[in-house]
This record gives sequence, structure tokens and C-alpha cells, in this order.
Amino acid sequence: MWVVVEWFVILIAAAVGMAGVLALVAVVAAGASDRVRDGADSAQSALMASGFSAREEHLLATLASVARADVGAAAVEIALAPPGWGGDGIVVTGSCIPLQRLGARITPGTGTAGHTLATGRTQLAEPRAAVAIPIPGTERLVGVVLAVSPGGERLFGGAEVRRLEALVDQTARQLAGPVRRTA
Repeated sequence: MWVVVEWFVILIAAAVGMAGVLALVAVVAAGASDRVRDGADSAQSALMASGFSAREEHLLATLASVARADVGAAAVEIALAPPGWGGDGIVVTGSCIPLQRLGARITPGTGTAGHTLATGRTQLAEPRAAVAIPIPGTERLVGVVLAVSPGGERLFGGAEVRRLEALVDQTARQLAGPVRRTA
């Protein structure tokens, strides 16, 4: 009889412990969801501050996907530098980027993308594992496209840089309208 009672107590204790673990997992997941939502809100705000419509947002997302496939990148992210945001870039879209990157700030002069924001020139990181291409506007720099190599033997060279610059230039011409409205 006591053995049955002991097992019953053990099962109840295990159930209570498991419920606590599940509650903790739910709290952590909810916090991560809020951070992703905050990042997506920042990305959407940056798009609106830059004067871009849903069409231009789609165009930028398409640029990221095509660029990733064309140069064999592991990931491509696009950051805009909206007027009035202190020159920081805000990641607004990409291809194969973690959701947590949406809304991430890129400080001018910091990292490969940040150096491109600060100088307005293409930057090839050493050891050629990343390349950042500026997105020119009619009156100012619109943002930056950052491509990251998959690593190993696959590094970026002149051919990949030229291809990315051509894709960004082609896309930038289609973005000239919205940038002119807000500048």
C-alpha cells in the first residue's frame, strides 16, 4: 500500500516539475517573440521613414534573394539609412537572415556594412568573407546591401563584387522615386 502511495507522490511531483519547466519555456518563447516583433516594427518604421511603399519593400526583398543566389552567399541583408535616424542603418529585409536581424541597427563606421554607410563605397571584408555595397539615392545614400560568404573555400572576389554592384545599381534606379519624395 505504501509503495503505491510513494509512486503516486513521485508522479505528482514529476507532473508539477514538468508543468514548471513548460511554463518557463513559454515565458522565454514569449519574450523572444516580443523581441522579433519589436525588430519587425523597427524595420517597418525604417521603410516608411525612407518613403518606400510595399512595392519597394518587395523589390528590396527580391534584390536580397537574387543577390544571394547569384553570388552563392550564405545570407544577404539590406539596411536602410532613413533621414532623421542619425545615419544609422536599420536592417529591413534579407535572404536567409535570422528574424532577430530585422530592425537591427548598423552604426556608421562599425563593421563592413557600417564602413559602407560611413563612406558610401563598397567594402570587401578581409578575408573576403563579406562584402557591403552602398545603395545610392538621388541626393543621399539610401542604405547598404551586405552579403556574407558561406565560408570555407567560398570567398568573395572581384566577379562577385561587380555582380552585386550591378544588381544594386539596377535596383537603386527603381528606388529613385521614393527617395526623391522624402529627401
